[in-house]
Amino acid sequence: MICKIILGSTFGHFSGVISLISSILAGFFLLLSCITFNISLIIAIPFGLGVIFFGLLGIILGKIGVSLAKKNNSPLLIPKTGLMFGNIVISVVFIGFFLLLFEMAFDLMH
Repeated sequence: MICKIILGSTFGHFSGVISLISSILAGFFLLLSCITFNISLIIAIPFGLGVIFFGLLGIILGKIGVSLAKKNNSPLLIPKTGLMFGNIVISVVFIGFFLLLFEMAFDLMH
């Protein structure tokens, strides 16, 4: 059923929309994770895992949407937007993780 919708007449529009929604949800979870990080890690960690899950889902579905749209000369705006926003969210997560590791290592050395 889902494969028929994805491979239907919209040619990547459906997976592009789901990619965009998933990436926006990942951005919302990223914001919640940053807000709750200083309050409690027990609250922040599930939001961080949600960021990674929805961000990767947005990247995968965005890539599928772009490839389906390119094959059938459909508009690429929504799939590319979902793909780029998912990449930005995942990049922010990994940069923040490495900065946190750097700060912990710096504290251990001094």
